[in-house]
Amino acid sequence: MDVISLHQAGFNNAIATLGTALTSQQAKLIADYAKNVVIAYDSDEAGQKATRRAMDIFSKEDVAVSVLQMDGAKDPDEYIKKFGRNSFENLVDKANTALDFELQKLKNQHNIKDTQGRIDYLTKACDILAKIPSPVLQDVYCSRLAEETGAEKASIKLQLEQSRNRFYRNNSYKRNRELLKEGVAGTTKVDYRQQGNTLPKVVAQQNIIGMLIRDNELFEMVDSQLDESDFTDSGMRSAYTEYKKLKAEGHDVSYALLCHYLDGDVRKELAKINAGKADIIITAADMQMHINNLKSAPMGQLEIKSASVEDLAKRIESLKEKKK
Repeated sequence: MDVISLHQAGFNNAIATLGTALTSQQAKLIADYAKNVVIAYDSDEAGQKATRRAMDIFSKEDVAVSVLQMDGAKDPDEYIKKFGRNSFENLVDKANTALDFELQKLKNQHNIKDTQGRIDYLTKACDILAKIPSPVLQDVYCSRLAEETGAEKASIKLQLEQSRNRFYRNNSYKRNRELLKEGVAGTTKVDYRQQGNTLPKVVAQQNIIGMLIRDNELFEMVDSQLDESDFTDSGMRSAYTEYKKLKAEGHDVSYALLCHYLDGDVRKELAKINAGKADIIITAADMQMHINNLKSAPMGQLEIKSASVEDLAKRIESLKEKKK
């Protein structure tokens, strides 16, 4: 009934999932036709739960998501009948972003005038911000949190860094579990004779190269945190070295172009990697996760044997820092 009422009121781009929960396939279809999505589920508990689920699904698509909050009505049909079309249109224009919606819901659950309530709110808010790949957006919201709670922005950013490390660590653990289920250990070739080579490192390197081929805009992120020496697998190191050269020459590096500069064995490996990434949505957060996986993966036996005491000490301190 909601979508019928919206069309009768002149909102011709309104759609409904016909009584079923939103699916990832529906979200992909919507993203093909629109870059801005306003979620207008019912305002009751079930509707709010469906809203949060829809936000998670749309977060994997290239769309900007806003959430409608209908005070005084439980759904769009009731709101339009009580307050009229123009009022509903104003509501749509002022709809909160998905992030604002999530933070406001969190704030409503805590008394920020109370010290412990303020601490809990800021800690959980940082957990939410940690999932955002944009440092600029994180900084904007850190300023906003500091203003509304009276906490120092520097302290909030420290908390955000801890939340971010924990988020990437948890994602890394989940991804490693998925890799084991997918049988990656049996399909990924690891030359343990190469110093520092381990399965987690090789998987991370392959993911990084595969994602760079799919999205050249991620190169600056990788280049600022890694260099050729971080690639322990000779094939992936060769691929990354050639990729950097091509970028320095101003090329848009495609799979075909990169393969032209690699030898046969590396090209075969790259073909498998590229095919495996064909239907996967590439995000900056995923790339950061793989970079972190590569930098924090366990050292190989040859690497440990050849490392100096100072190198091992630095490695231990680095791992301690990531666990904070």
